[in-house]
Amino acid sequence: MNHRFLLLVWLTALGAGAGSATVEDGWFMVGGERFFVKGIGYELHGGPGELPNQRTFDPETMEYDLALMRRAGFNTVRAWNAYSEPELESLRRHGMMVIQGSWFNVGQYLRDEAYAKQSRERLAEVVRAGKRFDNILFYTIANEPHSADIIEGGLDAYNRACQEMKAAARQEDPDCLVTYSHCSWNEFLDQSAWDVVFFNDYMYAPRTVSTALKYRGHVEWLRRMYAADKPFVLGEFGLSVSPSGEGHLGYGGNTLAEQRDGDLAMYQAMINAGGQGGCLFMWKDGWWKHGNPMVHDDHAEEWYGVLGIDTLESDPRGTPRPVYEAFRQYNQLILTEPRQMVVYPGTVPVDACVTEHVQNVRCRLDQGMWTDLKTTNPSWRQASLAGLAPGRHTLELEASLDLEDLKPIHRMVDFIVDSPLPRLVVRTDKAVYEYGEAAAIEVQATQGNGDPLPGLALVGTYQNHGNGSGGTFNGVSDAKGIFRTSLPLFVKPTFLTLAFGADTESYGLPYRLTDATIIEVKGLPQADIEQAVQGEGRLIAGFEHGSQEEFDHALGRVLAGGATYTVTRETTKTKQGKTALALHLVPEKPHSWGYTEVFFATPQDISEAKALTAWVHGDGSGHTLKLMWIDPDKERWLDTPVTVDFQGWRRITIACQTPQRDPNDGIRDGDGRPNPDRIHGLAFAVEAAEMRPANILVDALSAHE
Repeated sequence: MNHRFLLLVWLTALGAGAGSATVEDGWFMVGGERFFVKGIGYELHGGPGELPNQRTFDPETMEYDLALMRRAGFNTVRAWNAYSEPELESLRRHGMMVIQGSWFNVGQYLRDEAYAKQSRERLAEVVRAGKRFDNILFYTIANEPHSADIIEGGLDAYNRACQEMKAAARQEDPDCLVTYSHCSWNEFLDQSAWDVVFFNDYMYAPRTVSTALKYRGHVEWLRRMYAADKPFVLGEFGLSVSPSGEGHLGYGGNTLAEQRDGDLAMYQAMINAGGQGGCLFMWKDGWWKHGNPMVHDDHAEEWYGVLGIDTLESDPRGTPRPVYEAFRQYNQLILTEPRQMVVYPGTVPVDACVTEHVQNVRCRLDQGMWTDLKTTNPSWRQASLAGLAPGRHTLELEASLDLEDLKPIHRMVDFIVDSPLPRLVVRTDKAVYEYGEAAAIEVQATQGNGDPLPGLALVGTYQNHGNGSGGTFNGVSDAKGIFRTSLPLFVKPTFLTLAFGADTESYGLPYRLTDATIIEVKGLPQADIEQAVQGEGRLIAGFEHGSQEEFDHALGRVLAGGATYTVTRETTKTKQGKTALALHLVPEKPHSWGYTEVFFATPQDISEAKALTAWVHGDGSGHTLKLMWIDPDKERWLDTPVTVDFQGWRRITIACQTPQRDPNDGIRDGDGRPNPDRIHGLAFAVEAAEMRPANILVDALSAHE
């Protein structure tokens, strides 16, 4: 070899149940030693005919499950509903650390003080029961809050609720670790209050992950923003093998091989991004998740199991799928350092978390001599590489196992010493915008030495966290390594993630450059809207078509997809006047829809209105109604779609000074902005949630100045 390195070896002990968990230098410490989370989502009683929140203690099933988990090298289980004390005792006996779950509805918490008090009391009970168990790693106060609830309730109120819940837990156990189980859809939320950064993250959604940053880039970005000095753990990751779905590593419809390989790819990406562990979703198929718990519905949510329960005739305990053996092999040794294509400043750590089945570990650098990692402790093998020349290096690692049915371990990782990689930086002209402004976006690509990186093909995405909408950008960096674009912000008050990625090559290896930023969009306060709609308002459309001829003249397109859809005058059941608009949808297949337009005799001006209101007569069908207006260039604009889960007349409010563009209006030659001084008509879309007919009435659309 043309370089020399010094190899220093030491070993760290680790044992679940050895003492309360703490955090040091961004790592969990259990019994005074570092702990890597090899976790699995473990939901008890989720199989055929079972409901997890109505379970009784089943020691026989737990013994079976935990023996299989330990065999596969898992050391942690994650709960959504809190484990009972007998269940915690079984988990402790099997040496499993616990991410103890609890749950509350943040939207209801913000609206109802009595519910908020009950939520704090329930969490206190969970922590009080857990105090005597030394195998609880940390507590989660909820799972995947709805972004729209938080944005509507306000970040100050949300942060206050989180602080109150954390205080309730700490009052029972001042030393416990507490976090919120977030997901990519609410990555805009501040994480500074939590002891652990805990994100459910999947490779197929949202587009920030699937299209711009890809999986590793997204985890790296989250860690960089929120977890510089605390553990980052994936709360959920996995792929579903439902009979139908996207497939190809998407939402449902994956083959068993795709589940196996995709789950391992996300696990490895998290490790490469510097995470401290993750919880594979999930242990067994959850039959209860999409309707009748006695039926294994063809829906992605019911088919994530590492153990499959395909039919009522299957073993109710579950049968291991190929992903089980893949993780059993991989969990024997987790190489946390060095990480693939990471730059190290001179000295490079070698850290391997191993099971008791690993007999010996050896490594070599750049095809050099093998060096045994001599140790007397089975949990961590650590080394330090020094004196390495700048540039790319390859570490090769091998380990033998005392398990005859598993292959010896062989891992390779390429890393960089003291030689920066190319970089991507995303900037906007400001962080907070008003409705209707345009965000000026600049993406800068540079070489490792800081020189411009021209000609780089970029793909970008924008993701609206308020309503889930978004889109993509495409461009190429110019001679100065710069790409510029803009995004008109015709959206309700929300937060958006702007993300960019580009594939390149460094030192002969593929490397993806990524960066993202979050912006806020403000609009008319909800209190002003609520105040404006107190009166009757000015009638814009009463649907008072005196004859069928008048109605036919006003009626525009009537379209349907997978359904029979008709639009008629309603004369016997109205809210105001003699007629209302009646929408009739009979679905012929799932996700079917109907669409129609009604035009005004003369354009209407709503430019001074703070809100519109309309009366909707619901049938309780659960279908979605989108009420939109059509501006002079035929673009469609709307507020939040209405879920028709009610019966009888209900007045709905539309914040007309912050409308959103309907992504399905198909207009390419419009001006991309609402023109409320001349609205030419209304559009209605009914989207079926289930295979039941819908009969929805609309009446008395009014403007409120």
